[in-house]
Amino acid sequence: MRLNRTLLNLLIALGLFTFSAQTFAQTGGGASVKENLDLPYDAIGLEEEDEDAPEVIVFYGQNYEGDGIFYCLDRSSSTRGEPIAKEKREVIRNVQEFTERVEFGITFYDRSLIFFPSNSRPAKADAGQKAAATAWLGSIQSGGGSCFGLGLKKCLDMANQSSAKRNVIIYLGDGCPTCPGDGGDPYVNRILNEVKTSNYKKHSVNAIVVGNVCESFPRQLTQQNNGTMTRI
Repeated sequence: MRLNRTLLNLLIALGLFTFSAQTFAQTGGGASVKENLDLPYDAIGLEEEDEDAPEVIVFYGQNYEGDGIFYCLDRSSSTRGEPIAKEKREVIRNVQEFTERVEFGITFYDRSLIFFPSNSRPAKADAGQKAAATAWLGSIQSGGGSCFGLGLKKCLDMANQSSAKRNVIIYLGDGCPTCPGDGGDPYVNRILNEVKTSNYKKHSVNAIVVGNVCESFPRQLTQQNNGTMTRI
């Protein structure tokens, strides 16, 4: 009888210990508390990672990732008609698809330069700026000359002012450099050096070349600035 009573007391003690340990873990005393069993432990972390993911755009069939997007586009005489119409359609589609966290800027170069926004600062992709950019793009016409350096330097200026974490510059050209009074290899080499110097924040500079393009410049441009070159 004494042995049975001792065994009974031991079992009662073990039961109380188990109950206390479970209660301690459920009330926050243990390190493994998980109040909502339907969510994984890292649910909050996953949400933060999704918010931090870069924007993905498709431009001329190429994928680019970033939350700061800046376009350097050709409006030389060779773009008259469908070529410039396609440039405008591609940019308008991108702009309309941007989320509000995107910052963007657009330049068109010929012998001169026109750009959006007019204050030379990156635009926030809210409804008002997207509508303004779309209207501005609708007014763009082809010009003459091909001083691409103007467009690249303006894009870099805007990208350097951007608060976005990942800034992407997309250069598009459809011919060889013909900047009036300042073309050829000396012009190309100077622009490459100026871009490399101005790109101190290491933005990705990419190139899309269309038609009979002199590839030496866009190839060097992308190699020096962590980008890619694509021939269309």
